[in-house]
Amino acid sequence: MTTCLNCDNEFEGFFCNLCGQKAATHRFTMHEWLHEIPHSLWHVDSGFFVTMKTLFLRHGNAIREYLQGKRKLLFSPFLYVLILCGVYVVASHFLIPKPENVHTELKSLADALRYIEENYYKIWSWQ
Repeated sequence: MTTCLNCDNEFEGFFCNLCGQKAATHRFTMHEWLHEIPHSLWHVDSGFFVTMKTLFLRHGNAIREYLQGKRKLLFSPFLYVLILCGVYVVASHFLIPKPENVHTELKSLADALRYIEENYYKIWSWQ
């Protein structure tokens, strides 16, 4: 008999007969994440939006439960961050206006720092 980490149901087999979570949840490894990336990108389901809602409403509990093995309803955190970063990059490319005169050629680190100081002065205003 196996006890489901998601709903505490006792069952036999590879999946919980109540909630459908896999019986074996394994540690997070780089191999698992690399396997999950293509799977999650092509099979984004309601778990993505449930994760978004849960992280806004009860973020500490969601993370704790995911690490304890209650993973049926939640999306993989690493892949969640990757997808949100991708959405941000695409959205910012199309929505944030770009200055027209950005054709400055920077030949040295000093030129780059001077350009940043002149154009992005808020970065240097930590005083």
